[in-house]
Amino acid sequence: MARLLLRAQGRQVPGVLMVPEAAVGAPAPARWAEALTLVDAVVVPHPERTSPALRALAAAAGRAVLSPADAAAPPADLAARGRAARLELVHEGPPLTPPPATPPRVRVGAEPRRVVVAGHDLKFAGGLIAELRARGHEVRVDEWRGHARHDVGASTALAHWADVVHCEWSLGNVVWYSRHRPDRTRLTVRTHLQEASTEFPRRVRHDAVDSWVFVAEHVRAQVLRDVGFPAERAHWIPNAVRMPGPAAPSAAPPDPLRRFTLGLVGVLPARKGLHRALDLLAALRAEDPRFRLAIRGHRPEDVAWMTARPTEAAYFAEQARRMAEDPLLKSAVTWDPHGPDMGPWYARVGVALSVSDFESFHFTLPDGAVHGCLPRSLAWAGADLLYPPDWLAASTDELARGLHDEVADLARWTRLTAEAAAYVAERFAERRVVPALADAVLGLR
Repeated sequence: MARLLLRAQGRQVPGVLMVPEAAVGAPAPARWAEALTLVDAVVVPHPERTSPALRALAAAAGRAVLSPADAAAPPADLAARGRAARLELVHEGPPLTPPPATPPRVRVGAEPRRVVVAGHDLKFAGGLIAELRARGHEVRVDEWRGHARHDVGASTALAHWADVVHCEWSLGNVVWYSRHRPDRTRLTVRTHLQEASTEFPRRVRHDAVDSWVFVAEHVRAQVLRDVGFPAERAHWIPNAVRMPGPAAPSAAPPDPLRRFTLGLVGVLPARKGLHRALDLLAALRAEDPRFRLAIRGHRPEDVAWMTARPTEAAYFAEQARRMAEDPLLKSAVTWDPHGPDMGPWYARVGVALSVSDFESFHFTLPDGAVHGCLPRSLAWAGADLLYPPDWLAASTDELARGLHDEVADLARWTRLTAEAAAYVAERFAERRVVPALADAVLGLR
């Protein structure tokens, strides 16, 4: 029996999966995986008797196995225990790696082709478009006005003109093209995160999609589970990170005091965890008042949808009150507006922070790393498939303990930031990722 997540007066009520004694030894992986996505923790009569198989399944989903006495713990505590269980699995078990990609069923070849890139938001597609054009392909853009709004006549003409259509974000664009592209036209799509929980992936005509690309393996697994798309045509290619040039602000010798500034990019909606960033800042400032928090992004009052979400509005009002009244936070938080000029902003930040409930990739971590920041994150499920375990922590308390020591020693912080930048350059640099994405779009891999 499971009590699912509920909301009451803006507070989350924890949901737990109650497992009877007779069921703790022989889990059916598929059914358990489905159930574990709906709850905060697994409760068994005697945790010490839990089978290794069940414990591993729960840990892989970021869920802790607890006794009945622990079932009433606050949601934040359950989440922290789940992250700790996942990290323990990462540190002690076999590597949690995605399966190898398999060849696509359709290839269009390397000769010049006519390619359409379709979507409402192409901020992550600029590198792909440039790469395709550099290879000699003719690229046209079908710019949609929203998730499902577009010029049908223009899209129809482009569908018949193209050899290949690539849909950036798996929204109404891929639903429409999966039903209207000619049989000779190759169709590919890339999913980030937000689309995975919408109805659009379920409406896609699967036989019309030649390759479905995901920026993270855990998002790939979720969509394959929910919509039944063939795994052999689904691939994991991470987001591409642009490496700063020698003239970038972050290339200059850093201000030693920069390392005491935590940087948080984007705090909307509440799942981004602003309250956890404030908890972390307060814990650090209790030991060293040099710590500060820099926020970059929209304020709640800047977005129209906030008025329609009273729970979200109440949440951000409470965080504003904390920043104004808590002696450990007062005058220690700055908030810079949303904008594209991230390099100079990162150059004033020492730690690139992720404290979200969940993410697909969280660009802040690698982007901050290549600009000289120390990337540190809560271990949301799937982060360990992308980033080193040393970047991750189960709770804000654990983050605070680690950051206090890493930042206090300038030489250590300098060494760790250099190692983080090298890690990102090796795995996520545009020169590595964008050609792989272009190959997937063209059917060359």
